[in-house]
Amino acid sequence: MTLALAILRSKFREYNTPFLHSTPCTQSMDIEVELFATLRQGRFRRKRLVLPPDSTLDDVCRHVGIDLQEAAFVTVNGTTATRQQALKSGDAVGLFPALGGG
Repeated sequence: MTLALAILRSKFREYNTPFLHSTPCTQSMDIEVELFATLRQGRFRRKRLVLPPDSTLDDVCRHVGIDLQEAAFVTVNGTTATRQQALKSGDAVGLFPALGGG
């Protein structure tokens, strides 16, 4: 057991990478979604989603059950985005309805 541990430690130092986490997980990504104004009605305010890699904002809308025309304004990490924009793990998505006033 001690010899095996010594070999693993030497390999760890040799490659200078963690041997337990050497390959990144590409099976899914975590996204935080926040709904604003009328989009919250009957839904949630903020929710963490686990989605497949290369998901877009359109995919997020479909996943949470929001019609694509309902989400008139979308943001990723606080910046205006298009609904076809690809997402990456850790992104924060904001979905806003069309705003009106008078």
